[in-house]
Amino acid sequence: MPSSRLIARAVAGAALATLLAGCHANQVVDSGYPVTVPDRHPIRIVEGRAVHEVLIGTGRGTLTAVQRAELTAFAGNWRRRGTGPVFIEVPAGTDNEQAARIASREVRSLLVATGIPGNGISLQPYQPFPEDTLAPLRVVYPVVKAEAGPCGVWPDDLGVQDMFHQAENRQYWNFGCANQKALAAMVDNPADLVQPRREQAASAARRQTVVEKYIKGEDTATKVNKSQSNKLSDEVDQ
Repeated sequence: MPSSRLIARAVAGAALATLLAGCHANQVVDSGYPVTVPDRHPIRIVEGRAVHEVLIGTGRGTLTAVQRAELTAFAGNWRRRGTGPVFIEVPAGTDNEQAARIASREVRSLLVATGIPGNGISLQPYQPFPEDTLAPLRVVYPVVKAEAGPCGVWPDDLGVQDMFHQAENRQYWNFGCANQKALAAMVDNPADLVQPRREQAASAARRQTVVEKYIKGEDTATKVNKSQSNKLSDEVDQ
């Protein structure tokens, strides 16, 4: 009898342990903490401002050749990125106010020449601070842009915290924020982060070449002339 009771207790203990182990395995603990970097620092699509500054001296009311070329390139981007009218902001109450106001006429003519409608260009003053600086003439238009952050937020101590947080082995809050912010600043078209672009047509000439080689039973891979390929190590050794 005693041995039977011991065996029964052992079997009951094993069954209870198995039951508890199964309950623990099926239990999902969710602390609500954003685990991935995009969850903590998502890249947002917002409307911002594209700004181009033109420095105008007090004794000059015209643009230099370099300033015309830079402004032409900036105005060309308006057709691709602009989402609204263009504003020419002229400094007010500064020593170069008169020169900047005269130069704004040339700026407007240059913008119209690049394809921006004249009725979509507005002139408005702005008050720089401090007033004794050489305030630039600014050309501004709204654009769609991507941004992330702010970075540098440290809600938790990186040192020893309570055991529950340590057991999660989670990433600290600011981890990955700089990468997200840099990616948002470098992306050329923020729409690429939302949806892919349409597939471009294949090269008809290259496709015909591959098909002809396939019919002849030849290798369809691109041939590389090894005599014209140089490694960086070869150039350095010379």
